[in-house]
Amino acid sequence: MGFLEEIARSDQHLISANPDVFRVDVSPVPGGGMACFAANNLSKGDIILTVDDPAASVVTKKFRKEVCAWCYSYTINSNHKIKVSTREGRGVAWFCQIECRDYWMDSIGGIGWDATCAFENGLGRTKGPCLQQEDGPCSLEEIETLWESALKEGESILSKRRAKPQLIPKTATLPADVDIDDARFILSACISFTKSKELLGLVRGLVPTLTPYTKSKNTLYLHIHIYHYILSVLDTTSPILESVTSINIATLVTRDAGNSWGIWDESLAGDELFAYCLYPAASLFNHSCSPNLLRHRNGRTSSYCTKEDVANGSELCVSYLKGATHLSFQERQERLLVSHFCYSLFSTYTLYSLAGALFVDVPYAYWRARKC
Repeated sequence: MGFLEEIARSDQHLISANPDVFRVDVSPVPGGGMACFAANNLSKGDIILTVDDPAASVVTKKFRKEVCAWCYSYTINSNHKIKVSTREGRGVAWFCQIECRDYWMDSIGGIGWDATCAFENGLGRTKGPCLQQEDGPCSLEEIETLWESALKEGESILSKRRAKPQLIPKTATLPADVDIDDARFILSACISFTKSKELLGLVRGLVPTLTPYTKSKNTLYLHIHIYHYILSVLDTTSPILESVTSINIATLVTRDAGNSWGIWDESLAGDELFAYCLYPAASLFNHSCSPNLLRHRNGRTSSYCTKEDVANGSELCVSYLKGATHLSFQERQERLLVSHFCYSLFSTYTLYSLAGALFVDVPYAYWRARKC
């Protein structure tokens, strides 16, 4: 089985997180992707799903000190006072209160904390040079070949480190142009996958997209650098390394673009991304400018409730454009297709088959926005 087949979602029925209330199936709408449908008649105000344990999450670099790493509360123009640091003094996470710090520490556990400290301490080294090659599109064959080559290099890195424990590989330094948010997001997923194999299975059940790679070969190279970096800095006895595989990382990053939920500011015109999280159970609600679901976030917990009465069999949709109901069709289209908001949150893509496995291509945001 080839690498792309390994990371693809096989064409099988997805299990709903709340099957008595909604089911998951392929949308009958061309370009609709996967969708959720009411399993019975629902009344206005019914809570159909609550999620509080993301498979991966990260507070963005710009707001690390101002946004609580647990509940995502924000302090305007000031840092949270409670933080945790490595023994070397590098700040790891900031919190609004001691309880949030304790919840966060409990959630990652001792092995997760050790891995996080090793990761953050490694960032203290001088960054490597930026990628030298000119960026461009990447074919499916190149994606498969580059990841398979990365797997062999990863195995070599671990083998050499275990033979010589004091060795610091060249790959223990990240290129200067790596998106550090991507790197921390990937590490958080590896910690989660180590804690719960079931969580990894839920992520694999989401429909992936190769679009970030087919549009940018450098994006693929940088993700491979992150993979090798984590293998190079974590302790060679860390249980987390079992989850740091090319398959797991590619599985994650090909789901992130179409399934992660953003935590956006409520007071800064809605244009600042504080954090983003991947909740597999909540990743299948499609966008509508006239949604029948509302998403309510209370700290780390998000609840989805019906905005109105919903008939049995109706598709359940949320809006990805919170606070943007005043936008015109053109503005909605641009927001969904061009902005980072669309890239992080959009989950309705065109399905195509590769060796019997499902991937997704370009989002049909235009159709969705036009229908609203």
